[in-house]
Amino acid sequence: MVTYDPEYLQQAHKASIFHKTQIEQSDICGCFYCLGIFYPDGILEWTDQGNSAGETAWCPLCAMDTVIGSASGYPVTDRDFLIQMNAIWFPGSDDDEADEL
Repeated sequence: MVTYDPEYLQQAHKASIFHKTQIEQSDICGCFYCLGIFYPDGILEWTDQGNSAGETAWCPLCAMDTVIGSASGYPVTDRDFLIQMNAIWFPGSDDDEADEL
């Protein structure tokens, strides 16, 4: 198991908001709430419309705003990464059921 530095995970969280352009440039996405992995074209809903910072994706599997795209440079297909992100942002959550491609 790869252990990621908490500061790295904090930085990665910034890639989960206001990221529509980055998601559109991604080959694959991961959700750190449901641990799902999916293609960007599966994202059908966005929040933060009209925000000058950009729009934020809702996960097509769980409808949470916890999506990070591969164009961010973060290891979005690494289950350890998603699990550790989940543990920081959703402490006490024990959702290790993943939906994958």
